[in-house]
Amino acid sequence: MEKTENKRNRLKRPIKRTLGILASAFILIVSALTILISYAFVSSIVRNENSKRLNDVITIAESMIDVDDLGQCAQTNVKSEKYNELQQNFNVFIDQVDIMYLYIVIPKENGLLNILSATSQAERDAGEEDLELGYLEEGYSSSELKHYRDGYDKSEISYFEERSTYGTYFTASKVLTDSNGQKVALLCADIDINALHGTIAKMMAVIGASVIGSMAAFSVIVLLLVRKNITGPIFALEKSARTFAEEATDNANIKKLSYHAPDVKTGNEVQSLAEAMQSVASALKMNAEKATTDALTGVKNKHAYVDFEGQLNQNIEQKQAEPFALAIFDIDGLKDVNDSKGHAAGDECIRKACATVCNAFKHSPVFRIGGDEFAVFVVGVDYENLDVLIQSIKEQNERNAAVGEVCVSCGVAKYQGEPNVETLFKRADALMYDHKRKTRF
Repeated sequence: MEKTENKRNRLKRPIKRTLGILASAFILIVSALTILISYAFVSSIVRNENSKRLNDVITIAESMIDVDDLGQCAQTNVKSEKYNELQQNFNVFIDQVDIMYLYIVIPKENGLLNILSATSQAERDAGEEDLELGYLEEGYSSSELKHYRDGYDKSEISYFEERSTYGTYFTASKVLTDSNGQKVALLCADIDINALHGTIAKMMAVIGASVIGSMAAFSVIVLLLVRKNITGPIFALEKSARTFAEEATDNANIKKLSYHAPDVKTGNEVQSLAEAMQSVASALKMNAEKATTDALTGVKNKHAYVDFEGQLNQNIEQKQAEPFALAIFDIDGLKDVNDSKGHAAGDECIRKACATVCNAFKHSPVFRIGGDEFAVFVVGVDYENLDVLIQSIKEQNERNAAVGEVCVSCGVAKYQGEPNVETLFKRADALMYDHKRKTRF
């Protein structure tokens, strides 16, 4: 009784949980779509505003620069008077426009070569000094450097967002060209957008909470309706199915097994489900009556082989197959025995051949898959001693041949990563027929 109650509790929970999961999934999907659309819209506005702000910064900063003089400093690595004046102007300007970084660099394969970098008042108060002309900063990833190289190749201002160990920044860059039209360096300005992203996240949280609350209320109403019109009948079907399963386990006579269908008259899909379950129960009963044991030999039959093959194919597909081999055995001369001595003698020959195989492979499943053909999935300790077991069959064949008893031809193929059992079977079957042609084991 306790076991039955445990089964009942175990089976009921998934139904309720499934309904809850469906409702939760609906809420999450609708909420996620709403938040994504809102986020894309707000982010677009923020990006446009930041782009305009940085565009103004780049334009003003560019107007301060004598590019010809700066190019000479970059080539000689010697600071000019104009360079020093530009450094001071940049140091003041970066505090006025309230941005994170303002700098001029030349992108290299392994980093950014500093030409000039503004130092804010806060950085100077902390003891930092202006970055040296010609200093190569190598702490950049390949993706970051690509952004700078792309900006260096464009004539207009370009923008990109980058997350790195230094933080999350929105960067604007513009190549500087001298009076001869030659590229000198790349002027860049960075804004720390972590705070902006935080604001966006808070807005999205408010929107998400509103949407989730609305969807939750809607889901509660739906669940109440489902419980009244669907869940009750489904529980009745579940009880009948459980009873059917218990009877199938305990009833030795499969013909006496019966499915007691509940009286479901809902007029909807639940009634169709009840009718389908009745059909399934009938089909299960019919299939259960199919024996999986070969009546003549007592080993597993072709139906069992197919089932075992299907399970093993799943293990192979999921990369979970344990080491195994497939051995195919065929009775030598069975047709001659049937023709000369009758089918009764042939049946006895089949039983003896089966005994030879079973005596060798005591820890592996043996199947009779044809009139005179057996298959063995060699596993475990039998697999480890495969060569010894095959040798024992060879010796049994030699003894049987000496006294005119039944002999079997054999082909064995170890699993070596084949895509399925059928491929392995063909290899083992070919080896078996090759052995048969040689007429001795």
